[in-house]
Amino acid sequence: MSSEESNKMSRKTPSQDSNFNLIWMLMDHIEPLTPVTAKKVDDWWFDQEVLNTTKWIDYVEDEDYPNPWRYMGSVFNRSDVRDFYGFVYNITNLQNERQYIGRKYFWQKRKPRCQDKTVKRRRVTSESNWRNYYGSCPELKQDVEKYGKESFRRTILSLHKTPGKVNYEETRQLFVHNVLTESLTDGTPLFYNSNVLGRYYRKDYFDYDD
Repeated sequence: MSSEESNKMSRKTPSQDSNFNLIWMLMDHIEPLTPVTAKKVDDWWFDQEVLNTTKWIDYVEDEDYPNPWRYMGSVFNRSDVRDFYGFVYNITNLQNERQYIGRKYFWQKRKPRCQDKTVKRRRVTSESNWRNYYGSCPELKQDVEKYGKESFRRTILSLHKTPGKVNYEETRQLFVHNVLTESLTDGTPLFYNSNVLGRYYRKDYFDYDD
């Protein structure tokens, strides 16, 4: 066999292929078949978008926060967020036993402020105020102000990895617990929730005593 024929039959190694490095560069930009769900930075877990767009400070450990959320009997900290997108929760007033069921996302997307209106602003992902969140219900907020945050128990009912699953489970829990019709022994509505999906209202279903 001639040396020319031998060279034709031999397999090229990466070092022999002048296009090898270019191919690897292109492969780095191809989305993998198995998605990478998280990147670990210190004791925090981020999806790639959050990792690229958010500036994080002091996330080595969770500092204590007043009246923390609890999940399955344990305090829920930042390190527990991992790759979850949000959660469904119950807030209970320990003074009168009234409750509120809602949802909260761990992340928020906002456009940064810019004086130059000609500059196109991209939405950036950052941590939401979930740690100090006490619901969006005005009546509940009034009672938090009246009784103090320590008079409320905050419980995470379930954790979810997509907004759709968070939203669905919130709606399911609202119907499962009959939030528009249940009452305390004195006739007061058991739940602070006044509507479901903005379509069903407590005033239309609750049996108020005349």
